[in-house]
Amino acid sequence: MTLEAVVLLGYGGFLAYAFGWRSGRLREVLGSSPWRRPVSAVDAVGETLCVGGCAGTLLAPVLSITGVVDPVWTGWPVARGLVGAAGVALGAAVALGAQRDLASQFRFGVEASAVLVTSGWFARVRNPFYSGWMLAAAGVAVAVPSVPAAAGLVLHLVAAEIIVRRVEEPLLLAAYGAAFRRYVERSGRFLPRRGG
Repeated sequence: MTLEAVVLLGYGGFLAYAFGWRSGRLREVLGSSPWRRPVSAVDAVGETLCVGGCAGTLLAPVLSITGVVDPVWTGWPVARGLVGAAGVALGAAVALGAQRDLASQFRFGVEASAVLVTSGWFARVRNPFYSGWMLAAAGVAVAVPSVPAAAGLVLHLVAAEIIVRRVEEPLLLAAYGAAFRRYVERSGRFLPRRGG
């Protein structure tokens, strides 16, 4: 099996589980769809960029396998393979762990009545789902260094910044005030904060 096929199966499997299977399970628990409409135009832009990031990241190995797109760098194939596969696996594990920690509170999209979760993966990182998702996309970009993979990663990063900074954090601050500010002081947005 080629490296491209490995990361395609890993990233594709992660998306299928996180958004497909998990969506069905949440529907059973909630009795309604876990998918939420954008709460604002800014949120809609962020969500659109997320979809674009997924598409670019998912298509990169396919385009490489079919020879439509050539890699921009072919050096160190074993190291790229190990680092890329590890990034996809670890990123998927972090994102799925964050979904698990949110349990029935997890929604696809922002919700004005979001619950402030500060335990598990959320104890030191406020957005571990996005962190894991970006790490998985970075793993694909390392394993399949191409323009579509890089574009997918950039779209993931920009989307997460827009959604978190402009939509989610203001909603949580408005809902939880001082409790959210204390949480911000002891946690990092996407990476653990050192010493705190």
